[in-house]
Amino acid sequence: MFSRSLIYTCISFITINVFCYLQRLSVSPIPNPDGQLHFYFLPIGQGDATVIQCPGGQLGIYDMGSRSAANSRFWHAAQLQGFLSGRTHDIRSIVMTHNDTDHYNLLPKTLTPGMDLSGLQNIYISCTEIRMNRTIKD
Repeated sequence: MFSRSLIYTCISFITINVFCYLQRLSVSPIPNPDGQLHFYFLPIGQGDATVIQCPGGQLGIYDMGSRSAANSRFWHAAQLQGFLSGRTHDIRSIVMTHNDTDHYNLLPKTLTPGMDLSGLQNIYISCTEIRMNRTIKD
């Protein structure tokens, strides 16, 4: 019915796609500081999530939200947690540019209770007339 070469081609295609999907889901933690300033623009889809790493290792988060949460091609909270793993105590500042959900909705899912946020010093939220749908809790 089907030739062996067609079957092998289909199996190879499926294997490559599964491997690429799993590669997107696996996340390496943020590298150790190297004395350089680094900006990490994270692949979260429609929205913004930027982690700034200062030369001494201090971290800043600039927005963290997405409208593409259902899309498997982009990082979710679990991948963001994996990227920040072991380094949440280095977060010094969180900046939210405005209160659209695609700029903040992954923040409470990523920085969950029990994480070491002992280094957090500042949270900046721009002023707007519209209230946020979710609150930020300690």
